[in-house]
Amino acid sequence: MEKKLDSLNGFIKDRIHYFHRRIYFADTDAAKVVYHAEYLKLAEQARTEMLRLRGLNYNFLKTNYNAHFAIHSLSINYSIPLKLDDEVIIKTFVKSLGGASIKMEQNFILYNSSEDSLISRLNIKVVLVNDKGSLIRLPKNISDELKCLVV
Repeated sequence: MEKKLDSLNGFIKDRIHYFHRRIYFADTDAAKVVYHAEYLKLAEQARTEMLRLRGLNYNFLKTNYNAHFAIHSLSINYSIPLKLDDEVIIKTFVKSLGGASIKMEQNFILYNSSEDSLISRLNIKVVLVNDKGSLIRLPKNISDELKCLVV
């Protein structure tokens, strides 16, 4: 994997968003293993930065559409635990776009110099909702911005 990991937002290459993060003490439980719910927080950070790189940050959505993305459903599989001081790459793929939804896959990869191991895989569906929580269609410019990421 190319070592272009110093950007705060990560980067997009070949339709995949790469987000690098080190595991800190605050991310772990008493055994210095990442608590299962922490993966959801890391995944959220990676998705947010991918959208930010496409110009679709939460302030833009609120200001222009009075809307935000909400989680519709997700599933996660854990293979190997992340631990204190591990470095992880979260690879985010846009799998499909619906009228009001985006389906994504996020792979957590243990990053080290010898080999990259799959830690966890998350499949998620996010929807665009207004401030009342009602589904709204993805505006054309948002769909167009994300179409180039569909794998």
